[in-house]
Amino acid sequence: MGGPLVLALGADAPFLGPQPDYFAAEADAGIAAVRAQIEAMPVPSNTYLLAVGTGDPVAIDGADWTSEVLAPLRRAFAFATGAARKLRASGDRGSIVFLLPSSALLSDGPPSARSVLLRALLGMAEALRAELGSSPVRTSIVFHAVGEDPIELGARLEHAVAERPMYSLSADLDGARIRGYFAPLFAAIDAAGAGPPLPDIGPMAMVYDLDRVGTRRS
Repeated sequence: MGGPLVLALGADAPFLGPQPDYFAAEADAGIAAVRAQIEAMPVPSNTYLLAVGTGDPVAIDGADWTSEVLAPLRRAFAFATGAARKLRASGDRGSIVFLLPSSALLSDGPPSARSVLLRALLGMAEALRAELGSSPVRTSIVFHAVGEDPIELGARLEHAVAERPMYSLSADLDGARIRGYFAPLFAAIDAAGAGPPLPDIGPMAMVYDLDRVGTRRS
């Protein structure tokens, strides 16, 4: 097995040192092409790491949604699903790690194209974990803070690769901040639960069906 295979989204993705092997694909490569490139790699990896920086919080009104959200989201989706297919086919006990800014979970800034992308990547990681739940492949989400010590971040990444936890929280995501953010959301859910039941919207996990994604619809 080779070392971690890393896809860095954006020039400000955290520096991970000289050890990782950075994944490269054509800028306009589609989902199927990126997945095929990963699956055809002769030296497989048991760790696939998606590294994302904080980015520039461009205001919603001035956002280029194609370049700032859609393109990186498709690239991340192609990389993560390609890694999942490669690991699942080999039967190895591998890991897919999403290294995301803490603002992907809790953001203090105004809504921006970047905040939309980060929240979408967080949802992608959770959906991929659900899809791979019965396999030996694990999905970990490691949050990093602005200005975090690279040595500390490196140690947390090593732990995530070795122990494969569901989450690794940066220091700025403390218990009080998390509770303060989610308390009103839980209260709203409790209030909604007192009303009539919501309609059945079907199996949402099918959106991330690894055997279907990228295929043409008839």
